[in-house]
Amino acid sequence: MKKFIASILVVWLISLMGNPLNTYANENVNVGKDSKVIKNININNETVIKKLSDGRIAPVDDVSKLNSSSLQQILNTMGFDDEEIAKMNTTTKEEIISSGGKKVKLEMKLKKRYRSLDGKVYEYTGFNDDLINKVKQSDIEKYNKTNNTTYKINDLENPPSLTNFSTSSVSYGTLPYTDDQWWDNGTVSGGLWVTYLGPSINGDLTYQYSGNIWWAEPPSLKLVDGMGMAWDERAIPESGTYAGQRYGDFRRVIGPEEFEYYTETYDVNDMDVDVYGVGYKFRLLSGAFQQGANLSRNVLVSPQDMGRTAYVQYKYFHTHATLTGLGISMGPVSINFNGAIGDEFIAEYNYTYGQT
Repeated sequence: MKKFIASILVVWLISLMGNPLNTYANENVNVGKDSKVIKNININNETVIKKLSDGRIAPVDDVSKLNSSSLQQILNTMGFDDEEIAKMNTTTKEEIISSGGKKVKLEMKLKKRYRSLDGKVYEYTGFNDDLINKVKQSDIEKYNKTNNTTYKINDLENPPSLTNFSTSSVSYGTLPYTDDQWWDNGTVSGGLWVTYLGPSINGDLTYQYSGNIWWAEPPSLKLVDGMGMAWDERAIPESGTYAGQRYGDFRRVIGPEEFEYYTETYDVNDMDVDVYGVGYKFRLLSGAFQQGANLSRNVLVSPQDMGRTAYVQYKYFHTHATLTGLGISMGPVSINFNGAIGDEFIAEYNYTYGQT
């Protein structure tokens, strides 16, 4: 009997030693009483992921060791399409995969506004660009006089009006809800992804909100900008889950007509955190030919709210001139920036709690 038990133990140890692949993080992951592991998926002989019966994948370990092809395959398995994945930087991909889960389908409504020197907010309609440009011109003249500067209206970012946004062909007013999760005006773009992570240990629904903005070209003004997200009163932020990074792509000359490309990434440690949202201020990077920033937070929702509509607001503020210093305030589904003039891009999302 002892020899039999020893033989089983040896076989078990050999099987462990003979599997060089990473396995999913947290063997005690709470998959939920109605969700079971139904499939092990080998990803490029680099890792094995666990597919659950409700469509989620279990969290994945050692994501920093995975190549871009493996990251893409795993995100595809989670429900993200190639176009969405192309808009994610490496850090965002790794964070989503390491948490596991399944992509949640969203609806988005987009707004773009200009916040003027006197605090008034002008919403772009597609027909009032001339009016807003006149306000900008007046603002910059007042700002120059007060601060002894020589800014010109051409120095300010003046992105195309809403008619050129890729989310809709509608040319006036606030854009209606669409199935898009990402807005893009050709120069600066951004969006939010929501992942359902499964039930918490206490049985609450757990969601991860991951936001991102991206400058495809160097912005003219590199001042202190702001980004943030805010959710409805049914969502409770999970302690210790907020994170943010800013990053930029650079190149340097290493020889005649030879360049070396590299990326610099900086963690954001100073954040404004509230029960209804999270946000931070950051200075755009000088010298980067393209750059971006991201932000994420997990929230918990009671099972009693399954079937109710979830609301999330995601906002990016691009500063043209600082007045008293950029400030952030938050409330239910509302995040506001003050103390500066500039353009703000507002994306409002909804989905259904309990949707998988």
